[in-house]
Amino acid sequence: MSSNDRHKISVMVNGKVMSLDNDVSVLDLLQLLEINNRRYVVVINDEVSPKSMYGMTELKQSDRFDIISPISGG
Repeated sequence: MSSNDRHKISVMVNGKVMSLDNDVSVLDLLQLLEINNRRYVVVINDEVSPKSMYGMTELKQSDRFDIISPISGG
């Protein structure tokens, strides 16, 4: 294992495994994924993350992260 690998974590993002730095916040990940649309819900480990917490919530090893677009209609 290289020294760079020790500073990485693996998370599941919309069903795909990603390797990220170990100090990545939800906001950092959204920027990395180039998600600028405000119409989405972020779910981490089956819990909705409030938008006000995106910059303060750091992802941890094995977190499951889903970005869900709301569907209009009824």
